[in-house]
Amino acid sequence: MEDKTRRLPLEYANVLSQWTYHWVGAVMHAGVKLGMYTVPTSLTTYTNTRRFQEVWKKEICWTRLAIMFGGGLFWWSGVLALAVEILSNSSTRCMRNFIDTLKGTDESQRYFWAELLLVVSLGRRVALNRSMEVISTIAYMLRAGVMGTMYERLLVARRMWAVGSGFNRLTVDSTRLSALFLYVHLFWSHPLRILLAFHTAWVMQGVPALAGIAFVSGIICTLFWIARQMRIVRQQLALLADQRLQLTSEALTTLRMVKTLSLEEVFAQRIDSIRRVELRGIRWLNTLFALSASLNFWSPVFATTIVVVVATLQGEILQPGKVCAVARTFQALMVPLWMLPMMVNRLIATAVSVERIDEYLSVDTVEEAETTPNLILDHVDFSDSGQVLLRDIKLDLRSPGLIGVTGGTGSGKSAFLTGLAGLLDDTGPYRPPIELGYCPMPAWLKRDTVQENILFGRPLELEWYQVVLSACALTEELRDDQLVGENGVLLSGGQRQRVALARALYGRPHLLLMDDILSSLDPRISRHVFDACFSEKGILPNCVRLIVTNEQEYLCRCDKVLLVSDGQISELVKSTGSTEPTESTESTESTAPTKSTESTESTEPTVSTESTEPTEPNQSIELAEPIELMEPATIKDQNEVILKSTLRELTSTLVRAVGGIVPMGLLFLVVLCTDLSSLGRDIILHNRLQSADSSTLNFLLTVTIMGTLQGALTAFANLTAVFLCHRSSTRIHQEALQRILRARMEAVDGVPTGRLLNRLGPDLETLDYTFPEKLIACMGTLSSFLCTILAFWYFVPLLLLTLPITLLVAVLLQRRFARVWTELLRLSGAALAPLSALLAETAVGLPTLRIFNHTPHYLQRFMRFCDQYTLMAYLGIGVRRWIAFRCHLIAILYLAAIVVYCIVAKVDASTAGMLLMYAMRTGESIEWIVKQIAEMEHCLVAVERVSLYTRTLPCEEFGAEVVDGGDIVIDNLSVSYENVPVLRQISVTINNGCKMLVVGRTGAGKSSLLAAMVNLTPYTGHISVAGVDIRQISNLRTTMVNVLQQSAPFSLSVRQNLDPRGQYSDAQLWHVLTDVGLAATVRSLPEGLEGRFETSTGQGQLLCLARALLIDPPILLLDEATASLECNVEYALHAHITASKRTVVTVSHRLDIAPLYSHAVVLEDGRIVEHGEISKLLADPSTHFHRLRHGVIV
Repeated sequence: MEDKTRRLPLEYANVLSQWTYHWVGAVMHAGVKLGMYTVPTSLTTYTNTRRFQEVWKKEICWTRLAIMFGGGLFWWSGVLALAVEILSNSSTRCMRNFIDTLKGTDESQRYFWAELLLVVSLGRRVALNRSMEVISTIAYMLRAGVMGTMYERLLVARRMWAVGSGFNRLTVDSTRLSALFLYVHLFWSHPLRILLAFHTAWVMQGVPALAGIAFVSGIICTLFWIARQMRIVRQQLALLADQRLQLTSEALTTLRMVKTLSLEEVFAQRIDSIRRVELRGIRWLNTLFALSASLNFWSPVFATTIVVVVATLQGEILQPGKVCAVARTFQALMVPLWMLPMMVNRLIATAVSVERIDEYLSVDTVEEAETTPNLILDHVDFSDSGQVLLRDIKLDLRSPGLIGVTGGTGSGKSAFLTGLAGLLDDTGPYRPPIELGYCPMPAWLKRDTVQENILFGRPLELEWYQVVLSACALTEELRDDQLVGENGVLLSGGQRQRVALARALYGRPHLLLMDDILSSLDPRISRHVFDACFSEKGILPNCVRLIVTNEQEYLCRCDKVLLVSDGQISELVKSTGSTEPTESTESTESTAPTKSTESTESTEPTVSTESTEPTEPNQSIELAEPIELMEPATIKDQNEVILKSTLRELTSTLVRAVGGIVPMGLLFLVVLCTDLSSLGRDIILHNRLQSADSSTLNFLLTVTIMGTLQGALTAFANLTAVFLCHRSSTRIHQEALQRILRARMEAVDGVPTGRLLNRLGPDLETLDYTFPEKLIACMGTLSSFLCTILAFWYFVPLLLLTLPITLLVAVLLQRRFARVWTELLRLSGAALAPLSALLAETAVGLPTLRIFNHTPHYLQRFMRFCDQYTLMAYLGIGVRRWIAFRCHLIAILYLAAIVVYCIVAKVDASTAGMLLMYAMRTGESIEWIVKQIAEMEHCLVAVERVSLYTRTLPCEEFGAEVVDGGDIVIDNLSVSYENVPVLRQISVTINNGCKMLVVGRTGAGKSSLLAAMVNLTPYTGHISVAGVDIRQISNLRTTMVNVLQQSAPFSLSVRQNLDPRGQYSDAQLWHVLTDVGLAATVRSLPEGLEGRFETSTGQGQLLCLARALLIDPPILLLDEATASLECNVEYALHAHITASKRTVVTVSHRLDIAPLYSHAVVLEDGRIVEHGEISKLLADPSTHFHRLRHGVIV
């Protein structure tokens, strides 16, 4: 019973319920929630991914691929679509014959054609509904298959995709492909409908019809010329969207660093500059689309006018049956001609998207790893994208032991470990073991609890788990269920590294690779971790352990030490208490100006190497057993809660979006005038049919003017809608971006980057492309319905009595439909959010996922989330077909009432023709009103989601005071994260020009202190500079610059990284590069300062430090900003920095630099336990600082 309640009612519905969509009523009555229904097997992402991959392997064009993917369902939907076209053409002939019978006396023929007209109309609508349901189902199955294949390919691709580019392809491009598939049958059925309409017009009217046919043919040629122009613009817009999303993604992922450097406005301007170019292209694209749409709506009307004018000029007597049939025939062209530019527009957009998806799916993938490891490297080269990073490596990793790896900044130490982990191309048979542990610098953590990050999908062995926690000194610091945030943002740097270390140790690896993990730890914790994890008495004595470090203390305890220099690896010969390299340990790029960093030379190195082949996950990833449907809600994201809007709220959102009530009212007035001109033309034509004695010249002039006026007003209305919507889109994007960039860090720390990108990606695209189209369509539908009422009032006022009942039923249906539809839209957004977040998380942590063979788990999660996304879309199909079928029934009943009235009241043929035309339009109008309101709600939900950030995110606020350094007074400072105290009532004064060293155990609150000093975290207490509260200082973050440990260069040129605002000369840039030892590296780039280069962790820290020194702030804060540099280079840099007159506050675990500083603050458990002059603290062995300096347990 429980299983059946979770099954979709469709799965056990009978045939009648399926064709009438009665099963949807059960869903609407029960309500919809994520996880409420199980996904049918045919809709699961796993099934459709495997199905798509089978077809994809045949290397056929996308058209054939889509047809083969759809299989029998595709051909069944095609049969239904053909039936729709045949029945549509037949209904026009039935209407003409029925009108002709009104002039005769044969009542049997009259009733026959009336009944046949109703049956054909009903059959057409039923077939249309069923065809749309089947083709929509295939479209969403195709989307699920493409998304699953793209994500699976991402997990095994050699090329690492940028977050913005990959996100755009996986969401926007795959959705465009499925949206185009909805119209696949229209590409042949609409041309068929046009040909049938031409044939019908020829049969009905003869030679005069040729003029109308020629006119429509010319319009079609014009539309295709416009489509060709639109394709060019589309390709450019796709590239611009990728650039904008990539830059936005970088700003969001490095938002803390952006704020510390006050670069919010710089990034906003760069993004806005791309956005302005993009908007110009979008404006031109939508202008072309608006013109083509205007031609579509106007050309059928004007074609009818041309036929009537030519027939009148030839002296023919206008017969009501023929004229109404021709009018209905050309009116039937309105839909295909209206859909034609939209279809071509979607085809153009999808063609670009298909090229991008092809590029994504065609990237080289990693080879399937061999099961037998080979740990001998014999003359192996490691390369990345064809560029050799390390060459001629000779090394034997079969024997357990501790191997130290050292070298200069940028020498390739991290690349060496990355190659050993199997993440680089190699030239030999090297294969890392399956039991591999790897901890990069900086470490990557997934957005989950501490325990889940350590287990990483492996079963919990409680005893071993506790051993690992103890070895990593995590037992007392962190709780198992403590959340780490996105990429460990809620932990300190040292805690993040130790959690990653615990993850590597927990799997009992045979080969353990640690990339400079000790640099983030205080001396006491560092020694404890080294002894417990890496030494021969540690928890893994039988493991091959490689550790990157420049600490002589630890290198001396290694069994073997390797020096990485100039792309080669040499073994250092150890002597008592030291390691003596055979060549200089200093990289030329990292030489600091104030201190010599030369190393002694020694005997020749013993070098040994071998080739490798990277170990990667299999390209075909099989799913394990099913897991729970939804993840536990870890961090509440109120931005995803879209309220169930009332009509008033939606209208208010719409008015705000288009710029106010006046522009919206004027736009609707223009649209109404367009339909009124069409109604006036029909009235004139009706009068002409009733009386042939009226002036022919006046008739011709009037219908021509009315038709031309309708075309001009249609074009004007479309262009006005484009202008208003784009102005709104520009404003909303600017406000949302500014709000996000200027939001307080605690407000955005809990929101995944992928979710923010979702707002500035797919939702913004809805505003750019869909909103103008839906706005004018919604207004046009309402206007057309109002004109239909006016037409009934003019022709037969008695029929207006039937409209209230019809409208009442329609309103009741619409209210029930809107309630469920709005909920489905909200749930679709909620289902897409974890997909976006998972993609962003995967793109950053993919190397770690591959090494720990965690990609199958992530593929499971992706497919589970994608299943819910697909299910919401499928339920949306059912709900839309439900309302469409009932609107069609209303339309048929209304048409039946008109037919009965025409027979009973013996209405004349011309009036009957007009009534039948407007009756058919009434049914279509009711259906379109309901649908367009729903579509408009979808657009408004997107508007609300983007606009929500402009109303809910709390922004940083600064005063107007300006300071230029001075004493820093911290009084009673307290900081808490999620109600956990981090700093407790700290009070300290830092005099102007003081050189302060902040030390303490990992997690003591050192980074939180510096963050509070630049107002990056909420705090209680008081912090002032030169007597001014920091919240009142407008230039706080340019006066007090904080260089973070996790700082990394932006993906920009060297010049743009150093000087984002463009304020400094080349001489100043080269000077600061020389100071930090990067001048030689930058000069080696072909483009020099305009070039980009892949920096190592140390080079990244040097570049970020150079940027801070270039600003030359009066107060400089360094939060482990040199932790990844070798000790002698770090000492020289700090000597250079402390030689200036500026105030320097440095957080560091390496206390060799202590003599360069004048004062020290020792933090323990969030409190200051010691404060004073460093010389006095070092001289007293009983002080906390002295014990930390020598690694003694306090």
